[in-house]
Amino acid sequence: MERIGRNALKRLEVMPLHLHSSSQMSSATTVPQIFLAALRLGCTSFGGPIAHLAYYQRDYVEQRRWLTREDYAELVALCQFLPGPSSSQTGFGIGYLQRGCLGGFAAWAGFTLPSAVIALVAFAALQFTRIPSWAAVLACAVLGRLFA
Repeated sequence: MERIGRNALKRLEVMPLHLHSSSQMSSATTVPQIFLAALRLGCTSFGGPIAHLAYYQRDYVEQRRWLTREDYAELVALCQFLPGPSSSQTGFGIGYLQRGCLGGFAAWAGFTLPSAVIALVAFAALQFTRIPSWAAVLACAVLGRLFA
């Protein structure tokens, strides 16, 4: 059994993700451009991870042409296979394909920053009210999730 598991892992390690055309399309994309594009989406996108994926496709694939539809579909499929929110992973992946780890972090930070700021401001504002602490934390979580 253990030998079969190791062989399967070795095969997975050498299986390439064929996202070839995006590197040719993105040669002029900078890390600040990635951050600002993700920040704009983070400020204007509403809904959960599935809705975010539609916003990503419209902005990154159709408007900016940072990826082809095929590359985007393959990246989304990979990210849905991984545990966690697929939209965060897809956003990181798009940034990573543009400018490596720094581009991935810029995309993640830009998209996540608006929700984090709203949650922190709400938490700070609720500190000055007479709402019980558990309700304040719950309200911040709801606001953060609502605007995520």
